[in-house]
Amino acid sequence: MNKILKQFLEVIDLKITGGEDYYWGCYGSNARFLESDYSAANGYSCTAIFDSETQTVYELEAHDFNNERSYRWINPDYEFLMIAEANKRGVSKDNAYDGVEFVDVILEDFFEKASAIVSGDEYDTRVIVPIDFDDATFMFIAKAAHAKDITLNKFVEGVIVEQIARMKL
Repeated sequence: MNKILKQFLEVIDLKITGGEDYYWGCYGSNARFLESDYSAANGYSCTAIFDSETQTVYELEAHDFNNERSYRWINPDYEFLMIAEANKRGVSKDNAYDGVEFVDVILEDFFEKASAIVSGDEYDTRVIVPIDFDDATFMFIAKAAHAKDITLNKFVEGVIVEQIARMKL
């Protein structure tokens, strides 16, 4: 079994409440979805879209209805197919439900958030942003963070927030 699909099943504690063919054609004729649906106590739904023959996982979704948040991981090898079909259908690829938009996350972040949503625990709503620096850049940033007497993560977060603010101007 695919590791991603196995981890998804572990997160939902094997509580599958539905599933059928996936009707968008972007992932091919073997695409299906499994769902662990709404729980009155927790107010969540989790979905995995995968290939029934190859076990390739295309998308994972976790909806936190209590807090009106939805998180999604899209397999980067297939994301362009989903975007193309959403455009073809004239729908927003980001619409999760009733005006709530998906927050796209990396796989590690998805499983962290989905696990907390399913168990009804508090979770960090911030999004993990993987960043890879070459050695010289890393040393430069580490020294700059040290000079400000803050952690490397806090320094990088500040730079990202500042750049996003500049882009909004």
